[in-house]
Amino acid sequence: MRVNKAKQRTKKTTKLVVISPDGFPISRDETYPSPFAALRAFVRWRENYRFQGYYSSNRGRIDLEYLHEYCDIQPLELWKR
Repeated sequence: MRVNKAKQRTKKTTKLVVISPDGFPISRDETYPSPFAALRAFVRWRENYRFQGYYSSNRGRIDLEYLHEYCDIQPLELWKR
């Protein structure tokens, strides 16, 4: 999983979001205070697809063991479009 380091010198109050392979946040209303908290949320989110065995993306099926390579952790300010 890539952590965007463009805003390395930001305040401690920066909120993070986890972006799915399809380009939207994995949670509608949750933000995370640290990369560790965002990673824990990603692991919980990935478990939703354990029974299915893959994540179905616009790009096709992604095996769960490679799902982290397609997701990003970004500061909330960068994600707002």
